[in-house]
Amino acid sequence: MDKRIFPAREIDAARTGWIVDLSGPDAVNGESTLSDCYWPFKSRKVAAKFLALVDGGMDSHEAAFNVLRRTPGTAPDTSLYLGEERRAWLKEQGGIQPTINQMIDNQKGDDKMPKTWIRHTTGQVEIEGECPDAELAQAALQAGYTNAYMKSVFEVKDAIQALLPEGFRVIVDRLDTPIPASAIRVGQVRVRHGDPEFPLYVARK
Repeated sequence: MDKRIFPAREIDAARTGWIVDLSGPDAVNGESTLSDCYWPFKSRKVAAKFLALVDGGMDSHEAAFNVLRRTPGTAPDTSLYLGEERRAWLKEQGGIQPTINQMIDNQKGDDKMPKTWIRHTTGQVEIEGECPDAELAQAALQAGYTNAYMKSVFEVKDAIQALLPEGFRVIVDRLDTPIPASAIRVGQVRVRHGDPEFPLYVARK
């Protein structure tokens, strides 16, 4: 049995579920409780899946996203640890419900969704659709076309952002909302086989 997985009651008698400790052998007492080192899960089985993904090289946040995704017939897992940065972002968006509503609206494919994208053919990239903003079009072409597989969404987003000139940003559909109608799609990321893709866009800041 992996000692990095232990019952949550060992650190708090009132808690249920299991903890995965990613602190490492050099951590000092108490360090794990002040960082992302302790990851809580409802069951040991899910905790073991998470640890296996992390040991395989996956980012811990990506691993948590993968093992905690809901499937039909399962109850929501409220033990997901967001971390301070994600909690701050969620607060800026107005809370959980407005964020969920916006994500649903972004998936409807209505007239507010971007209608311009990068097309990649025979080694060339070009703009498909109307784009009256010439500077935005140039920034999208500079970013190029991305079709990433088995990669961290955040890693790919950062890599594309590094290619963009000042004043432009990368938007990941299903994570970043809202998506401006003027945004240009520059590809997608699929974290692993069978997962839905994360569309990528370039827009002005």
